Amino acid sequence: LPLPFVEPTVPELFKKIKAGKFMVPRHVPRTAQHLLHRMLEVNSEKRITIPEIRVHPVFRKKLPRYLKQSPEEIENERKQHAIDEELVEEVVSLY
Repeated sequence: LPLPFVEPTVPELFKKIKAGKFMVPRHVPRTAQHLLHRMLEVNSEKRITIPEIRVHPVFRKKLPRYLKQSPEEIENERKQHAIDEELVEEVVSLY
């Protein structure tokens, strides 16, 4: 499986990475190519963000349940199942 950046020397490799020049094999689906190009965008202002990656169709395909939840949903679920430390201390103090 070829890497996106392949050059015979390290300086040439870094030059290619810095310029954002890379090839994606033709067998890679267009939606995946799109995601790779957005992730490897040289300009950080234009580069795809983590929240945008999380909703990209390629990322969502065959995604395990725990990754389907947004960070906000995960935090809300954690809060719902969190132990009330004050309540625990109060109960312990009774015994």
